[in-house]
Amino acid sequence: MKRFIFCFIGALIVGWIFPWWSVFVVGLAAAMIFGGAGSSSFLWGFLGVFLAWFVITVFLDTQNDSILSTRMAEMFSLPSGMIMVTLSSLIGGLIGGLGGLLGSLIRADYFSRG
Repeated sequence: MKRFIFCFIGALIVGWIFPWWSVFVVGLAAAMIFGGAGSSSFLWGFLGVFLAWFVITVFLDTQNDSILSTRMAEMFSLPSGMIMVTLSSLIGGLIGGLGGLLGSLIRADYFSRG
């Protein structure tokens, strides 16, 4: 649960300030700090970043009356803008999850060498 909170709050903070790929570093840092198996590190990184990106994109989407998400959904032949928001959040979740997985592997390698 600590990893989830760390990833969620970290992704909210870096999501406003840094580029989109910075959430990878948040997942990586969470797994390296708190440890855990690769699958659980991926899961908590995925869930934390997914939920953070979902909150950010829904907030921004409501600020512009869903104009951008609706137009993007039309470009990709999707039925609604909310599906576009969810797909964007899934991509962010995958990035955070892969960061968590890499962090777990680096931590395991570091501690196995001595």
